[in-house]
Amino acid sequence: MVRINHAGRILTNLVITDNLNNATTNETYIPSSFLLRKVTMDAIGDIQSYDATINLAPILTFSPDNKSFTIQMGNIVNDS
Repeated sequence: MVRINHAGRILTNLVITDNLNNATTNETYIPSSFLLRKVTMDAIGDIQSYDATINLAPILTFSPDNKSFTIQMGNIVNDS
């Protein structure tokens, strides 16, 4: 789980990316396991409610070997 924008700030052109650098393993990302939810958090970051599930299809891409991914989040405002 990764928390994005707990502080509720405006984020411009947000991109989330990661890769599995260790070429000696067979580990890969499982595309169907990715989920993006809009939630409400309290002041310390504990989730209070799950408000929406976001469709990742238009913003999530994987490398051909599924060892890296990029999510093009775009502009995030304090209510997103």
